[in-house]
Amino acid sequence: MQRCAAAVLLVCLFLIGCGGKDYDVVPVSGTVTLDGQPLAEATVMFLPVEGKTVNPGPPSVAVTAADGTYRLKTSDDDPGAVAGKHMVRIFTRRTEQADAGSDNPNVREIAPERLPERYNRNSELTFEVPAEGTDAADFQLTSK
Repeated sequence: MQRCAAAVLLVCLFLIGCGGKDYDVVPVSGTVTLDGQPLAEATVMFLPVEGKTVNPGPPSVAVTAADGTYRLKTSDDDPGAVAGKHMVRIFTRRTEQADAGSDNPNVREIAPERLPERYNRNSELTFEVPAEGTDAADFQLTSK
């Protein structure tokens, strides 16, 4: 009986220790331009790549406004991004699910990708989110 109680206690302590967040989410916003012009309706995605634990935290995403500005939110719906290093992907391609009742329930493209792959599929972009957050997570992209 004592062994069973000890096992239950260990499992509870493990679950309590694993339940909390081991990362800080801080406010992150910025501007995206393409060839010097604001890039509207681009999806900006921050993917944490380093952390203190095995789980560096959730990704963050935003869509740019007409003036190219964006404000990130995590996949947990917290405003901002995890502090630390991120791989950044920016893309403009838009898709939608075809009508489920149709003969062809596939995803269809409604806006093609306008950015080079070095910004999305094979992203070369990184950003270090400071512990206090930032409003200067700016990206000046070029189409060439």
